[in-house]
Amino acid sequence: MRLAIIGGGFGVDGHLPAFRAVPGVNVVVVADSGSGRIRDKLPTGIAYAGSWQEALSMPVDAVSVAVPPAQQCEIVLASLSRNKHVFCEKPFGLNAKEAETMNAAALSATACVAGVNFQFRFEPGIEALKERIVAGAIGTTCAIDLSWVTSGRANPGSPWSWRNDAALGGGVIGAFFSHAADLFWWLTGAEPRSVFGQSRVLVAERPDASGTRRRVTAEDAVTAQLEMDGGIAATCRITNCQPGGDGMRLEVKGSEGVLIYRHAPPFGPEDRSLVCVKGEALSLPIPAPPPECQSAETRLWAVHRCAGQFVRRVKGDQAAAFPAFSDGLRAQQVIAGLRESIASKRNVMLRPASEP
Repeated sequence: MRLAIIGGGFGVDGHLPAFRAVPGVNVVVVADSGSGRIRDKLPTGIAYAGSWQEALSMPVDAVSVAVPPAQQCEIVLASLSRNKHVFCEKPFGLNAKEAETMNAAALSATACVAGVNFQFRFEPGIEALKERIVAGAIGTTCAIDLSWVTSGRANPGSPWSWRNDAALGGGVIGAFFSHAADLFWWLTGAEPRSVFGQSRVLVAERPDASGTRRRVTAEDAVTAQLEMDGGIAATCRITNCQPGGDGMRLEVKGSEGVLIYRHAPPFGPEDRSLVCVKGEALSLPIPAPPPECQSAETRLWAVHRCAGQFVRRVKGDQAAAFPAFSDGLRAQQVIAGLRESIASKRNVMLRPASEP
């Protein structure tokens, strides 16, 4: 499979090594916005393109889209119109309308495989947690709670970027809560029915490349409460601006016990843990990533595994399971409801992606 990667940030740091480790994938070209800064990062034999249009003009079978949310829809639609398979980063467009447009285009392009990189489904600890849920280890699922508190952007001197601009799709709702919305559905199998949330901007200004202080318009902290089918309550607290943040804690409460997944800073494989509490706490094993996927980019193995499932489906394996465009649409519909709730300060009813 000949692949083009669009995006000079996580496209190079994450998608490139992840796809290169998948058997049968030939990364032909990597494109950025024309700066050329990624040229020296590209391995021998991989071409550089100064635009996504240039990359799509090359002989490729599939496109990996790793660009900011505001740019995703145009590239995805252009790729599908050329009958290219598409692997797209989350949060899957700028809003629910764009997600609906991309999902509809994928449904029309019947020869194309289309997936979204919700890579936390492939984190070994979270995957092991789901296996325990499905096996009935804690009985019937009653509630799920996610605390995702990190210090990655806690320093007010960290430079301003598109991630701080709400109009460009910045903020922790798109970057982090999109994963939470997907995990809540994936872990429970229950559709989200309503959402109530609040958000804040903790760091009001950041310096841009010239040193000028720029106002931050995208939220860097959010809390949300969701009601899922079956009466399952889902809650989350997310920020990347907490000094001393303790990482991710995912707790699933059942009628017969509790499962707790932790991933603490500095987020290496050894910083993961999974515990089942049923009277007493029992530590459960978590597989370690292979040597080729142990790197400074802690998401690499999960992205690699998600990409591998996408490639399997492209090659005709209908049993390959990966997040589809419809899953990206569901997450964006929850995000739309969350944003409406934040603006109106009320609970908002949701329409599942599976409903017309």
